[in-house]
Parts: sequence; structure tokens; C-alpha cells
Amino acid sequence: YSGTIAHEVLEAAPAASAEPPPLPPLVYKRRSFPWYEAKGKWLPPSCRLAGGMRASSALRRLRRLPDAAALVQLQSLTLDASEELSEWLRARREPLVLLCRGPVGGAGALLLLDAATVVVADTTFT
Repeated sequence: YSGTIAHEVLEAAPAASAEPPPLPPLVYKRRSFPWYEAKGKWLPPSCRLAGGMRASSALRRLRRLPDAAALVQLQSLTLDASEELSEWLRARREPLVLLCRGPVGGAGALLLLDAATVVVADTTFT
């Protein structure tokens, strides 16, 4: 008895298409957040590298960081490479977090980006 009812319902229903109905396209909304310079005792050790720098100057600042997770701010940095910088980055075992703002260039800056555990950048970073 139930098979007969189901048969009649299926015959009366409009023909179903083999293609599923199209889905609406995904739309993402870009959000930007203001740059915030946080200050407090809870912050990890950090240093700032900005402007045109020689690898030796940057390395002096980076070597002051303790053997712990560290935060390095790169702001409109152009940094040349050196063997000493490359060796320091290879030897570092603790997390290195980079906060980037503005254009960054030079082989030394690329070494830093490659060695970083995490890179966070604002919309001006190129």
C-alpha cells in the first residue's frame, strides 16, 4: 500500500534536475585595524628595526634579545644581508615574531622574514 502512494507522489512531482541549484558567490569583507603600540610588563622582549640599516647595526640590536620568544618590529626597513646575520638567524631556536609596517626590502629583510615564526603586517606592508 505505501509503495503505491510513493509511486504516485513521484510521478506527480515535477522532474528534478541532475544539477544542484547554483550557490551564491562567497563575499569577504576586508577589515583593517589601527596600528597600536602596546606598552606593559607582559610584553615579550622586543626591538625595532627601521629605515635603511646595515646588517651589523641590525645584528647589534637583535643580539640584545634574550634567548626567549621575541618580538621584532620592522618599519619601512631596508636591510642588507651578511653572513653574521644569516648565522645568528640559523642558530636562533626561540620563536621570533615580526610586526611589519611599510615597505620592506633588501636581502637581510628577506632573511628575517624567512626565519620568523610568525609575521603580522598591516596593509602598508609590501
